[in-house]
Amino acid sequence: MTHRNMSELLPWYVNDTLSLEERTAVESEIDGCAECASDVEELTSLRDYMVEKDAAVEGPSETLLAKTLAASLDMRFTR
Repeated sequence: MTHRNMSELLPWYVNDTLSLEERTAVESEIDGCAECASDVEELTSLRDYMVEKDAAVEGPSETLLAKTLAASLDMRFTR
């Protein structure tokens, strides 16, 4: 794979969604490429930030959820 191909796989590497073969190839690239290693650090920080913010946000209100479900059911039965 080319450097560009490896670079495009970095977000999936950080999210742990690569196949074992892809993961091994990306890890080899990270070991030999300071730019890719830096990108992984940045992507990891971004992922951690997003996970933290997502955990702090409450889900939809019960009213909104009820209205959405009711509208969905109305649309389903009026067809």
